[in-house]
Amino acid sequence: RDTRARFKAMNIKEHSFTGKTLLDIGCNVGHMLFEATTCGFPISYGLEQSAHIVDVGNAIADYLRVLDRITIQQADASTLTPDKLKELTGEKQFDIVFCFAVDGYVRNPKVFYKLLTSITSEVLYFEPNNHKIEWTADLIKSWGFKSVEKVVVPYDKNTGSMRNCFICRIK
Repeated sequence: RDTRARFKAMNIKEHSFTGKTLLDIGCNVGHMLFEATTCGFPISYGLEQSAHIVDVGNAIADYLRVLDRITIQQADASTLTPDKLKELTGEKQFDIVFCFAVDGYVRNPKVFYKLLTSITSEVLYFEPNNHKIEWTADLIKSWGFKSVEKVVVPYDKNTGSMRNCFICRIK
């Protein structure tokens, strides 16, 4: 995956989030978090279900010398609540939330969508696991986001595949 190209398509630039808090739900080994270190986030959190992948992500963060700014922890998105999030990160809400291709894996998507609304204070970058674009955009608006912008982002530079992503603003 070409993380820099994805950031460019979503208009995420260096220093564009100085002083903001970031949470990446379903972060895998942390690719998006590592790229986000150039955007001004003082501390970023990633949550991933697989303990092995969390270990790999933290080893990469250590190698890149960003362990002081990135924390990757094990958590199941299906059972995540604001209180559990506070227990894991010290925060119940984040300025910026990344959630890429996670909703297809949670047990109750409607509960998960409500969670995304409650934990995002500014912007949610959301990539759904479905191809129902208009339906998804309408659904996101019903969650309480003021604006929803659809962008097409590069997914795999080797195959040239693209994905739909939504930039959802609370304010």
